[in-house]
Amino acid sequence: MSFLNAVLLGIVQGLAEFLPISSSGHLVIAEHLLGVQQASVFFDVFLHFATVLAILIYFKKDILSIKLTEIKLIIIGSIPAAVIGILFKDQIEMLFESVAIVSAMIIVTGIINLVTDRKLNNRAKIKNSDEKQVSLKEIGVKEAFIIGIFQAIAIIPGISRSGSTVAGGILQNIDRVKAFRFSFLMVIPVILGATLLQLIEVYDTGLGSLNFGVLFVGGLTAFTFGFLSLKVFEYVIKKARLELFGYYCISFGLLSLLLNYFIK
Repeated sequence: MSFLNAVLLGIVQGLAEFLPISSSGHLVIAEHLLGVQQASVFFDVFLHFATVLAILIYFKKDILSIKLTEIKLIIIGSIPAAVIGILFKDQIEMLFESVAIVSAMIIVTGIINLVTDRKLNNRAKIKNSDEKQVSLKEIGVKEAFIIGIFQAIAIIPGISRSGSTVAGGILQNIDRVKAFRFSFLMVIPVILGATLLQLIEVYDTGLGSLNFGVLFVGGLTAFTFGFLSLKVFEYVIKKARLELFGYYCISFGLLSLLLNYFIK
């Protein structure tokens, strides 16, 4: 893999990992368009590790002040994805081989973003009118588990994890900022768990031919753009402008379907 490809894949991973547009889907399509057969498993592991570091630094105050109750809720929310990921690992990996399926799921992600945006804007309209105010919920066991189900669905490549989990919170009438915060605190054990499984795979198969300079450049790029994308997503959530990502995903998904049809 060239340095340029490592930078491009790092940018895609960093931006798409946290923005509600699906990092897995964009990586599959980017690798296909760039002619990269498939990034090495260890390269993927390193990119994910870099994005986890971005989360840890971005949410350092929340992590250092986290309460035991919140830790329990995060564990509860992580259960569905862990179970699905372990039971259907091979079937899920097969989906990564189909650009058409991934593109279709990115379109689904766009629809999820539009539905979430409509919910947020309906809240704002009610707040500014004389209608009865929407009662916002706190995150409890039931809410955490339902958000976890949304996260499990996002294991399918092309479905955005951040978009799905934030939607899972907002559709339950949870405050948008709390839904954003919980979504990313909950992903830490999931990404670390997935990274551990990939490391085990690397241990079994070996590192192969690996350029550590390429690895470092890709990881640094993913970290930098991952941190920036967290800031952008939080801003968009507060301003209720998720429709931008909705229209983008639908357009990108349709375009990649067309390109996949003409470019084999």
